[in-house]
Amino acid sequence: MANINLLPWRETLRRRKTQEFLALLLGAVLLTLALLFGWHMLVEKQIERQKRRNSLLKQEIALVDSRISEIKDLEKTKNQLLARMEIIQQLQVSRPEIVHLFDELV
Repeated sequence: MANINLLPWRETLRRRKTQEFLALLLGAVLLTLALLFGWHMLVEKQIERQKRRNSLLKQEIALVDSRISEIKDLEKTKNQLLARMEIIQQLQVSRPEIVHLFDELV
């Protein structure tokens, strides 16, 4: 008797191709997820690095602001001292005039 294969070979081929497609699809999805995770981690590291830089810059700005405040205070003190020196200088210049005035009165 002749052997006749009555198995549905087209159905078997379709199942195999469907399984291959699903396997490739799953691989593509997993690869995409891995790439997205890697990208996310990279962005998180960049954000953390930028936060550290911002913190450092804020500290430097605070330091510079305090130095500016000190400089303004020193300039104010300097201007006050210069004003006093000017007054003293004027008094030194007018000193002989007072002596001459008293001499004339006497």
